[in-house]
Amino acid sequence: QNILIRSDTQAKSAVELSGLRVLDVNWQQLEDSRLTDGHCVFSGEVPSEGYPDNFQQIFFNGSMMVEARWPNLDVEHVAQSALSRDTWAPTEMGSIYGTIKNADLRQHPFSWNGALATLQVAHQFYTWTRPVANHTKGSDSFEYTRDLPGLAGWDANPKKEKSKGWEHNQFFLSGKLEALDAPGEWYLETTPSNTKILHFWSPTCAKPPQGSVEVKVRDYVLDVGADSSGIDIRGPLTIRGGSVRMAGCDSCAVSNIDILYPTYNREIPEMFSQNRGGKPQFVNKTGLIGTHLRVSNVTFSYSNNNGIELVGDHNIIENCLVRYTDWLGTLTYVPLSVKGNNVTLTRCTVHDFGNAGITAQIPNTPPSAPGEPDPVPKPMNGRRLEVSYTHIYRGGLVGKDTAALYTGGWKSAGLHWHHNWVHDATEKCVRADDQSRNMT
Repeated sequence: QNILIRSDTQAKSAVELSGLRVLDVNWQQLEDSRLTDGHCVFSGEVPSEGYPDNFQQIFFNGSMMVEARWPNLDVEHVAQSALSRDTWAPTEMGSIYGTIKNADLRQHPFSWNGALATLQVAHQFYTWTRPVANHTKGSDSFEYTRDLPGLAGWDANPKKEKSKGWEHNQFFLSGKLEALDAPGEWYLETTPSNTKILHFWSPTCAKPPQGSVEVKVRDYVLDVGADSSGIDIRGPLTIRGGSVRMAGCDSCAVSNIDILYPTYNREIPEMFSQNRGGKPQFVNKTGLIGTHLRVSNVTFSYSNNNGIELVGDHNIIENCLVRYTDWLGTLTYVPLSVKGNNVTLTRCTVHDFGNAGITAQIPNTPPSAPGEPDPVPKPMNGRRLEVSYTHIYRGGLVGKDTAALYTGGWKSAGLHWHHNWVHDATEKCVRADDQSRNMT
């Protein structure tokens, strides 16, 4: 049965679906000795129902605000600022695996213990998050647990050749009230009685008007379950603070949608968690899974993690724009990812992203068990994934060892890339990584 979800093209105002909810609290000016300057900070108790326990995004008058962090971001240009290495702190001489050194840490009149360290270290094509440990006020160093997966041979032994690479990396810190020191920053505190208090430095330095603050409360505003078919989601439609997910749809379509601030993850899910005996960690993404899917005329903007992921055979994605994604510069997140056989990605634009831009692969027969090696690829006959007439630029803005158009390994067999315009990438524009073969 075919189902059409369509906005009213004759409506007098634009149709918008939102994953946000207005936060109406009794704002009071904060007086707290932990802050050196709190005259513009207002606090309010978050209701116990209707909001996530630890929400990760808030908006003020429609604009995204920033969780308190160091170094600070430009709250008037959050995405552009996040996608700059100037808003990361450098690791300095003496940094090794498990220890970060930076002289500017001495300037903070508090301990960063318990904060969240976002670590762009080692080879810098992955980024990790870890709690800060063993930092004292006035110290120029802190520690984190030495358990980062995916290090690709970067040995922690300081006598090893690659140990010096730890001294030219980058990081930022977040998750402390004491870091709340600039307009547009916020911090969510949990009291000993488990009450949630939101502290917010109002950009206007005045009590936030009722209705001006919104909180992200849901990841998906359109969620299509598995074993669905014939669903056509058709705009014009704006989605703000949420996104679309299809868990297994046949002959479905998504078109003419503008998606803003769709997905956000404060912490980075661990790569290879299943292979290491752990449970897969959830990361919200605009994942469209199915067969005979068509995605067209979608604009996707301002996601700190993933962009659009299209998975399955006989799918098409065309005339889409993906911009300002993967603020953390990790290959864990991809602005536009296509996986499947007999797939076409054409006439799409991807720009301003932290690591890779478009990734493409044709999956082979999966391993017999988690952790086992991939079997020999399927025969070439019938394998085809086309990437054509795309425009990819301003990539690799945070991470390193990056490529704007990327694939690698046996899953590259059958790829056909042609007539793509790739420029202004910080490193490689186009790359078929190790063990790529049988592609054009």
